[in-house]
Amino acid sequence: LHGARKRAYFEATERWSLCMWWEEKLPHIELKLEGLRGISLQSPIPGTSTVVLWSEAKGLAHYGFAASHSVDAAVKKAQIELQRNQDVLEFYLAEKAKGALPDLGITERRLRFFAEPSGFAKFQQRVARQGVKSQAPTLAVDLSVRGPWTQYAHVWRCLFEGKAFRENDKDDYFLF
Repeated sequence: LHGARKRAYFEATERWSLCMWWEEKLPHIELKLEGLRGISLQSPIPGTSTVVLWSEAKGLAHYGFAASHSVDAAVKKAQIELQRNQDVLEFYLAEKAKGALPDLGITERRLRFFAEPSGFAKFQQRVARQGVKSQAPTLAVDLSVRGPWTQYAHVWRCLFEGKAFRENDKDDYFLF
C-alpha cells in the first residue's frame, strides 16, 4: 500500500479497531509512555497498530488515537491528534466562559462528553476491562474516489465490514 491508499487503510483500521475495542471485542495492552497514558489495541488486522492516548489538564481529559504500521508510528500520530483535541476543548471552554456555546455535531459532543469527569470515568471503566479477541474483518471498500481533484491528487476510501460506527449516534460512544 502506498500514499493515499495506505492512509485510507490506516484510517479504516483505526475506526474499526476503536469501535470493536469500545464494544469489548478487542483486548488491549498498556503502553509505557512519558507524560501520557496509552494503550495499544490488539487488532487482528495484519501490518497495523492502533493506539489510544490520553492526558488530563484543566479538569478535562484529552484523547488521541491513530493507526499506523507500528506502535511507535501510531503513537506519534495520536500525539498530534491529542493536541488538536486539546485545542478544540480549550476553544469550547473559552466559548462556554463567554456564554456563547456553538452548536456541536456528534464528533464535538462526544469529544466534550469524554473530556468531562463522567465521560472520563466511563472511559476509565472500559480501560479497566479486557476485551476478547476478534477475527480480522473483511475489507468491504477499497477504491479510488474520482472527481475534479483527480488530476491533482489521489483520494482513496477504505472501509472494513462492521456496522457499529455507522449506526451509533450516541454521545457516549468512544469515537470522534
